[in-house]
Amino acid sequence: MIYTLTLSPSVDLLIKSDDFELEKVNRYHDFEILPGGKGLNASIVLKRHNFDNVGISLFDSNTFLTFTKLFNDEKVNIHNINASSKTRINIKYYGNKESFELNGPKTILNDQIKSKIINKLKNLVSDDIVFIMGISDELFLKEILLLLNQNNVKFILDIDTPNLKDFLVFEPFLIKPNLDELKKNFNFSINNEKELINCMKTLQNFGAKNIIVSMDKNGSYLLTESNKLYKASILKKVDVISATAAGDTMVSIFAANYLKTNNAAESLKLASSAAAGTVNSRWLGDSLKTKKFLSYINVEEL
Repeated sequence: MIYTLTLSPSVDLLIKSDDFELEKVNRYHDFEILPGGKGLNASIVLKRHNFDNVGISLFDSNTFLTFTKLFNDEKVNIHNINASSKTRINIKYYGNKESFELNGPKTILNDQIKSKIINKLKNLVSDDIVFIMGISDELFLKEILLLLNQNNVKFILDIDTPNLKDFLVFEPFLIKPNLDELKKNFNFSINNEKELINCMKTLQNFGAKNIIVSMDKNGSYLLTESNKLYKASILKKVDVISATAAGDTMVSIFAANYLKTNNAAESLKLASSAAAGTVNSRWLGDSLKTKKFLSYINVEEL
């Protein structure tokens, strides 16, 4: 079974407006309130592509009740551990001229919450896989990874931290850094394709088994644990409605399909198409959008 873990979920307030100016009263014409969190995004996208999964979240009880109908409509199985503190609100503003995000503080994990998370994870077996997407407490994350290693449970690590190298020793099944994260967190110099590939091989030497590096509109690269290298290119321009969760979509669909088929090229093409579908959607893509964009993606083995 696929499990997703969202250690710091949010209530996302999406605001759309024509203009925004400081020191004046601004009015917006459209808004939505949605559950936020990389793991939750992955759970919903996976289910929309017929991959069953269990999402583990940490909403406070009242906030979780607010989203119960949405989760039921999406047919996703969410196991919520009631957080003691109120779930943060993240504001995402989309205007004609500019956009910005204002994110609240991450969830504080007390000992009781940590114990409940460990109890949910300790019974997983080698046939399971955990998508760990987003980070809250780095010391606790190492405790989780040690437990998963002891039980031979595969995991995907999609976190933004300057200490990423410290987590690679736990041998994640998949990581998906982007160029900026590689330069910032590893001090890599990347000016061409050869240097990028060398960086990916270095990450593999550090412990990561499969690595996808996202190049945004320029596609992505994949280095598999069998040392095969692929490049996904975007052949046609995709109209951008919202770039939120495109990365979550790519990593989750690639991992789920690769584990199912063991076909890296097919999985990269499907994941890239799914990410394009999310970019072209108001909130997360689905299988119909993915099929639409398959012809936009070319995957070649290098």
